[in-house]
Amino acid sequence: MNEGYAILPSVEHCACIVDLLGRAGLLTEAYEFIENMSVEPDAGVWGALLSACCTYENVEMAERIAEHLFRFDPQSETHYVLLSKIYAQAGSPEKAARFRKLMKDRDLKKDFWA
Repeated sequence: MNEGYAILPSVEHCACIVDLLGRAGLLTEAYEFIENMSVEPDAGVWGALLSACCTYENVEMAERIAEHLFRFDPQSETHYVLLSKIYAQAGSPEKAARFRKLMKDRDLKKDFWA
C-alpha cells in the first residue's frame, strides 16, 4: 500500500487483513501479521482473529487472544460469547459455563439486535 499507492496502513486496514487471513483458515499467519504490524493492534484486530478461532475451533490461540482483548475491552459481551462458544464446540462445557457466568456476574447481555 505504501510503496504502490503512498497509503500508510491504518489499524482498520490491518483488521481487514487479519479478517481475510482468518476466514481463509490461516490463523498462524494472521497472528504473526498482528505481531509485526506497524501500528498498535486494537480490539477490532484481535476480535477478527478471535472470530476465526471460533470458526476453526482453535482453543489454544483463542486463549492467547482473549488476554489481549480483555485488556482493551473487558466489558464487551461479544468476546465472552465467542469464548463460551469456542469452549462449547471443543467439548469443554465447564469452561463455556464459566464465561457465561462471568457475563452474568458483570451484567453483560448478548445484544441480539446488533
